[in-house]
Amino acid sequence: FARLAGRHKGVLNITASLVRRATEACPEVAKYLTELGYQHMLLGDLQKAEQYFHQAVAKDETDVRALYGIIHCRVQEGNLDD
Repeated sequence: FARLAGRHKGVLNITASLVRRATEACPEVAKYLTELGYQHMLLGDLQKAEQYFHQAVAKDETDVRALYGIIHCRVQEGNLDD
């Protein structure tokens, strides 16, 4: 539903809450952390989004969506040095 929310913060807060619960239930699943990072990116919280993307990569270094998420956050922040 997050992709259909049109960046509506109320909807995104609800979907992020659901993904956070899924992450707590299955902390070993990197895809949940990637999704949580994506949703925080949509909410405009780039620092928190990048943290979740890094956590996802730490659990699964082949998670390309998490790597793209890190790059996307850095581009939006204007941090292109790393």
